Amino acid sequence: MQILLRVYLPMAAPSVAAKTRLNTIRIWNELAGALGLTFDKAQTVTLAVAAYRGYA
Repeated sequence: MQILLRVYLPMAAPSVAAKTRLNTIRIWNELAGALGLTFDKAQTVTLAVAAYRGYA
């Protein structure tokens, strides 16, 4: 367990941070595309949640 916490976890931190940033960009782009291309009847899950919360 100590090897995992002291060796592998610190080595994996940069790749986890990069993946998190890339996923954030992908999710944001999907929302922007959905807002621009969908109508009231056709919505993605992201757009439906945004509309439910009052953002769209």
